[in-house]
Amino acid sequence: MRCSRQGSLVALPTPFRSGMLDTTALQGLIEWHIAQKSDGLVVAGTTGEAATLTDNERRGLFDAAVALRPRPHPDRRRRRDELHAHDGRDGARGR
Repeated sequence: MRCSRQGSLVALPTPFRSGMLDTTALQGLIEWHIAQKSDGLVVAGTTGEAATLTDNERRGLFDAAVALRPRPHPDRRRRRDELHAHDGRDGARGR
């Protein structure tokens, strides 16, 4: 089976300020990678801090990243739905 993910998937560092998740810095990182045309972002992935985050920090990080992500362009979503139609998955929800 061939992987449908291609391109640059970047592991983001988790920004903290005064011991708290820095959502302003996280937003800046996400916006910068969008502007640079990164194909995807890995949150709490491979930069090492994932093992040291508390459950609440990890949840807050994921919630913030999801809230900051751009929404797919309608044409892109339609294309993804078409690609997954042959295997019965709902491309809009990835199931």
